[in-house]
Amino acid sequence: MLGEVGEKGDPMTHPRLMIRARASFVAPDDPTRPGLRARWLDRNPKAKIYIDLPDFAFVRLTPVSALLNGGFARAFHVAPEDL
Repeated sequence: MLGEVGEKGDPMTHPRLMIRARASFVAPDDPTRPGLRARWLDRNPKAKIYIDLPDFAFVRLTPVSALLNGGFARAFHVAPEDL
């Protein structure tokens, strides 16, 4: 779920986007993994100590659908191609 953080009042009345996605692990031999690894380390340099451990994995999320809630009585289904 994505939404504005720190707004006052009831958070259930604020705009938010709930995304349903399929999760799949990125295999160690996946050709995109080196790029993912480099990008992750660029943004999280301290990850160098654990990124190559056997229990670390990258997970790819593929959107299936979403629900956009603009507040009270303003909800809309969103198709994956519209995300």
